[in-house]
Amino acid sequence: MAKNTLKGKAHTSIELEKPEEIKIGIVQAQWNHQITDHMAGECKKALLEASILEENIFHELVPGSFELPLGAQYIENYREPDAVICLGCVIKGETDHDVFINQGITSAIMGLNLRYGKPFVFGVLTVNTEAQALARTDGTKENKGREAAEAALEMIALDRKLKSQTKSTIGFKPYQKL
Repeated sequence: MAKNTLKGKAHTSIELEKPEEIKIGIVQAQWNHQITDHMAGECKKALLEASILEENIFHELVPGSFELPLGAQYIENYREPDAVICLGCVIKGETDHDVFINQGITSAIMGLNLRYGKPFVFGVLTVNTEAQALARTDGTKENKGREAAEAALEMIALDRKLKSQTKSTIGFKPYQKL
């Protein structure tokens, strides 16, 4: 059984068992493609470094960030991955369009997480300028494509860990305190 140890966001170790069995969807917005292309490349690179098989990475393009949630749902419906990573970039313009776009996609991606009970990672940059976006993708300040991949893998590891610690039941979920 293959095992891979990753560094988590809080610099903790993440044990990822059987990474060769993990399937990941990536849905990428084509708007601001000079940014999202780089994010997707870094995301895929991080997944491959974590021993995710290339044939288990499903990468699809959508027109813009507003279409990310529906693209993510399509990947979920037709590929049944363990996680879907949504990559986009919304740059503030002269109007408030960015506010409406960002609110819509944030809410919709969160809804997918809760509906399907699996990670739909919000890898969408919401910036004021292209320079800010580049600084968050080229590794000089941050690397949001890589961070999105790591978040997906960290959540998959958490799900697997909790499932392995839960006693099985016959047809019913164990009682959960709210």
